[in-house]
Amino acid sequence: MKKLIPLSAIIAMLASAGPARATIYYTFDETVFDSVTHGQAVDTFSDLTVAAPLPSPTRAVGPYTYQVGAAVGPYGWGTAANPSITSFVSVPLVFSNFTGGADAIGGYFYPSYTPDTFAVGSLRLTATDASGTDAFTVIVGSNTQFFGVYSDTGILGLSVTTTSAYFDAYPVVDNLVLARTGAAPVVNAPEPAAWTLALTGLLCLVGVRRRPTDRT
Repeated sequence: MKKLIPLSAIIAMLASAGPARATIYYTFDETVFDSVTHGQAVDTFSDLTVAAPLPSPTRAVGPYTYQVGAAVGPYGWGTAANPSITSFVSVPLVFSNFTGGADAIGGYFYPSYTPDTFAVGSLRLTATDASGTDAFTVIVGSNTQFFGVYSDTGILGLSVTTTSAYFDAYPVVDNLVLARTGAAPVVNAPEPAAWTLALTGLLCLVGVRRRPTDRT
């Protein structure tokens, strides 16, 4: 029997975002995720209709695109005011083929029995990077509990499903976040001294051009 790890215990273990396996890291602290990524873009699934199939498996959010798939589904879930995405009971919901430099993923992940309800239960999360895959089971106690995953080599895919203990629940994802790891790009701005030097040179040129010519 697989051992379920209480959320409180996982948070304690992962508060510093320690490595789960090789180069894959998990965190339940959104501030940690924000500190190691940049360029976050959130897919709120606002275009989805509850219980209706997705219009396309390819989705765009900010500068990124990604694909979401499932053996059954995916479908819109949640409510009209707060839509989300799901597959089917115990069917993995898979996010992959990230573009635009996205190599980290996060969001709200939780089980649900009906579109407008949240169920305390467990999920199986499987992340893939260049070194392989890593998976663990977590008990989820809230539909707004953040979960993020990133890697030294970049996340290539993430699978989310309910466990056998909750075989009749739907795996749900809301407010999916895509981001880039590493330092944010720096825009080089001229130093004040450089501006002063440039302005001085410009004034000199103007003075030369305006200096009257001696006539004899």
